[in-house]
Amino acid sequence: MTPSAPPTAPATGLQKDLIDTLDKAHFQALVGKGEVEGSLDLTVYSQKAPFTNDREAAQWLDQAGIAATATLNEGLYVVLNLHTADAVLRFIDLLLMPWVTAYTAADQLETLLDSHAVTSDLAVGTAGIALTLAEDDLACVVTLASLLGAPGIDTGLVLHRRRGIRRLAERMKWLLSGIVGSAVQATAEAGCEHACARLEVNLTVEQTHRLLDRLGATQHSTPTGRAS
Repeated sequence: MTPSAPPTAPATGLQKDLIDTLDKAHFQALVGKGEVEGSLDLTVYSQKAPFTNDREAAQWLDQAGIAATATLNEGLYVVLNLHTADAVLRFIDLLLMPWVTAYTAADQLETLLDSHAVTSDLAVGTAGIALTLAEDDLACVVTLASLLGAPGIDTGLVLHRRRGIRRLAERMKWLLSGIVGSAVQATAEAGCEHACARLEVNLTVEQTHRLLDRLGATQHSTPTGRAS
């Protein structure tokens, strides 16, 4: 959680909090003291920003109600001059915290899957979290399904064939959609000489949290699960 501060307090008092949150949000930027006393300059390098130039940045700041100005430096990067602590807090809450929440959920999901020997790759994007499971015959997907209460999800499927993999993806889509309470997208690709078969599941952050709840309950209810 970000700290509270009087509306007119100087932005420099939250410099460390801003730097720490930028790191947690994987948002590339440089923070330094501004020319105006008490202000902070934030040089934006990340493509996560909802603007690409100073004009768009100024419009976004105005719409967000953030007391700041936007300019371009010599390298043509946007520099935000945050005037007060309140401006820093609003910037953190509106732009950075959604990314922090998403990355935290992805890290928690990866940790839980690892604790059950399910190797995964997770990527955080603007639409949510992409979970990729890759293994010969997608044995990791079968393991995950068992953890979620669907043992034998591969019954009748030949998982070294494209049709079997596609049908497994469809079954996982329905299983996960039922668990998280909303439609989940799942696609699968057959393996080849240079790559294993893979299943990719696209989840919103809310869906990820619901999946975490289910896996967390499984972890505490099975003798092999490690306490979190």
